[in-house]
Amino acid sequence: MIGTGASPRITYSSKADVSYHALRESILAGELAPGVRLDQAKLAAELEVSATPLREALRRLEAEGLVNARTHRDVSVAQIVPDEVQSLLAIRGRLDGLAIRLAVAQSDSEASIRIDAAANDVAFWRERAVDAERAFHRAIYTASRNQVLIDLLDLIWDLTGRFHRVIGSRATDIFIAKHREIAKAIRDGDSDAAEAIMAAHIEAEIALILDKPYPKSMRTVTTLDIVGA
Repeated sequence: MIGTGASPRITYSSKADVSYHALRESILAGELAPGVRLDQAKLAAELEVSATPLREALRRLEAEGLVNARTHRDVSVAQIVPDEVQSLLAIRGRLDGLAIRLAVAQSDSEASIRIDAAANDVAFWRERAVDAERAFHRAIYTASRNQVLIDLLDLIWDLTGRFHRVIGSRATDIFIAKHREIAKAIRDGDSDAAEAIMAAHIEAEIALILDKPYPKSMRTVTTLDIVGA
């Protein structure tokens, strides 16, 4: 089924909007796998739309790089391109560091509690590891109170979401401890430590893309190491 996720119900202005958002959600969630050829007749029937709004939706998805269209009939879900994901994660690493510094500067104890809770959720909600991972990072972004930064990071997460679905179960055990270390550093008001641990965390994600062993920094960086350096 297309668009069967747990997203809240939203009213869209046209059938093209309905088709676009349903397909986009399914692609980002990994329900429509990279490289899969889209049967437009079947999709139109499932979405209960005609060919015209479906094609408009596909054009929008192509503009975002989520589908490839050789012709208007030959459309497939775009492959995950490692170099592109690597670049996006590198940018996210810089922005995550900024979000951490802004969050720490706010000195909001309630936000720190939410970040701690989100870090623990990554450990307990293993069957929804990717969703828990994103919720943890978004708790930090929200604590920054900078809506422009939040919007930029949401977009990057959307664009890299399919990759996270692929590596989620493989990475969870290694990343759990780092989420808790980041949360503790933020709670302690140590933005330098939190930013350094986050950088190592994202470095490990990039290593997964390149299919290399996890970097040494991911295995060894701790708050105490950084504070005592």
